[in-house]
Amino acid sequence: MGNPGSAGALRGVESGGETSRTAARPIPALSLTDAIVLIVGIVVGAGIFKTPSLVASAAGSEAAVLLLWVVGGAISLIGALCYAELVTTYPNPGGDYYFLLRAYGRNPAFLFAWSRMAVLQTGSIALLAFVFGDYASQLFSLGSRSSAIFAALLIVVLTEINLAGLRQGKSTQKVLTAAEIAGLLLVIGAGLLIPGAGSSPTPSEAGGSPSTIGLALVFILLTYGGWNEAAYISAEVRGSRRNLARALMWGIAIITGVYLLANFAYLSGLGLEGMAASQAVAADLMRRSFGEVGADLVSVLVAVAAITSANATVLTGARTTYALGRDFQVFRPLGRWRARAQTPANALVAQGAVALGLVVLGSFARSGFATMVEYTAPVFWAFFLMTGLGLIVLRVRDPKTPRPFRVPLYPVTPLLFSASSAYMLWASLVHTGFGALVGIAVLLIGVPLLAWARRRERSPLEMEGQIMQRNRGARAIGLWIAMALIGIAVSLGWRWGAKESPAPQDPGLSSAPVEKDVPYVATREDIVDEMLRMAAVTENDVLYDLGCGDGRIVTTAAKEYGARGVGIDIDPVRIAESRQNAEAAGVADRVRFIEGNLFDADLSQATVVTLYLLPSVNLKLRPKLEALRPGTRIVSHNYDMGDWPPVQQKELGTHVVYLWVIPEKATASR
Repeated sequence: MGNPGSAGALRGVESGGETSRTAARPIPALSLTDAIVLIVGIVVGAGIFKTPSLVASAAGSEAAVLLLWVVGGAISLIGALCYAELVTTYPNPGGDYYFLLRAYGRNPAFLFAWSRMAVLQTGSIALLAFVFGDYASQLFSLGSRSSAIFAALLIVVLTEINLAGLRQGKSTQKVLTAAEIAGLLLVIGAGLLIPGAGSSPTPSEAGGSPSTIGLALVFILLTYGGWNEAAYISAEVRGSRRNLARALMWGIAIITGVYLLANFAYLSGLGLEGMAASQAVAADLMRRSFGEVGADLVSVLVAVAAITSANATVLTGARTTYALGRDFQVFRPLGRWRARAQTPANALVAQGAVALGLVVLGSFARSGFATMVEYTAPVFWAFFLMTGLGLIVLRVRDPKTPRPFRVPLYPVTPLLFSASSAYMLWASLVHTGFGALVGIAVLLIGVPLLAWARRRERSPLEMEGQIMQRNRGARAIGLWIAMALIGIAVSLGWRWGAKESPAPQDPGLSSAPVEKDVPYVATREDIVDEMLRMAAVTENDVLYDLGCGDGRIVTTAAKEYGARGVGIDIDPVRIAESRQNAEAAGVADRVRFIEGNLFDADLSQATVVTLYLLPSVNLKLRPKLEALRPGTRIVSHNYDMGDWPPVQQKELGTHVVYLWVIPEKATASR
């Protein structure tokens, strides 16, 4: 991995333009355009190339896909309006830290700064660096640790650029954002303008359930995430304080427009089911339009997007650490501002070092994109909720402070923002389970650290001594309300998660945790009917549906044909939904649903097997299927078995149903 932690790579900042923390402060050096570019650059990252397929699999229809992205933009706009008031009233490089400090006092603010430094921001930098490393390694491998080496080098380079000065950091951001948006527009054009890029979208009759809609919103708002980073440059934007409010509004509008165009292009080029089944939706779209050259171009584009978001995250992230060092004497070295370069130099070094440490750990035990979301999402949404309520607290306890921008429809708008944050906190807990405990545990490590830091203080914080004595009642009430809402969300999240816990696994299935190989897309009812008709299902059959989703194939086979059925799926939410649907159809006594790994399932009792998986999964399952007893019928929706020819196939519009029958002696080539 070279020597990324060397003095030349992440240098100290005790000389060369360093000034004392009382003398050096941020100065306005960013234009309105700079602020918009930073917001767009940090938000439009690698997520738009990954999350649309996850959203499509959860939404259930094309209209729902687009509507959910609109809802995500609307929630972001509501939040941006609230932040516009906060950043124009209290411009400070500490951003959310400073707002929480003013509203609730030092303890919650410290815990936020700790979690941001230890998990949220540095974890985001490391994750984005790994995304870059994964794609860079496809172009030029550096060995078994190639991804980690590229990730470490990126962190070092971006930290160096931002240590060089704010001008260098913002110039780099402009170039990267321009390249990223140009590439994304090319992908959009491939879906919308090039003839034959894909089949026309096919309507779906299935709608998403409340649980899947919640999951979809978690990923959508993750993809929209980052606009609040504007708070950390609020003291550095030139001109009227309202300029940052304008930057937020313009940024959200541009991002929402780009995201809607991208999703419409994906739907136009791949259709809902193709989009949901894709593991790399942009690459699949470009491959249809330009062949393998197009897919390679997407790899480069994702790498650029990761660099763009990582650079903006490095630039804004260190501002919180700087504010923490400025306000707590024990962290004073982190609160030094390099006036000549206009950067929080020591904070940048500390941030880079922590991110490099996470890369080192990740190189040995990486658990992926979804796990990082699990660890960080509950903590993020808890503090987001507190910030929304903090706006109301500050209106009550600090009414005389001039507010260049006032949030419209107060207090409805901040209450809506707080409600959406509480819902996302609940949704993140429902869909994370044990992973949430890890992020909360890291947050709680900050409690003894806070106690130690407070004991080391020789005098109270100057701002607290002057301002925080007033209206302590409003501050306490606001803090208790925020804590109560967080507690309610946590309780409901765990209770809901427990309610949807699956029944004990079948002994024939592995109990080891397995990642999902295939996103869920509901099969249309007319296709279900054709699959069962083609398999000639009777009351004597035992039908196994692999990847059963909501259980519709198994339930229909039992209700309409009198067959017995077994549905297998790795998703406990789908298993619970399948059982409910079987109960409602009155066939619960003829079917059962098992949570588990398809590859470990015992299929020996099957006379009919149905699948709607991916081609790669079909090929992995093929040896297991060919070993079934003679006469067993296998029916697959949309995807074949490679060079194993079906005995029958039928087209239903853009869909295809395939049938194989296991012969007396399996002669199909392997």
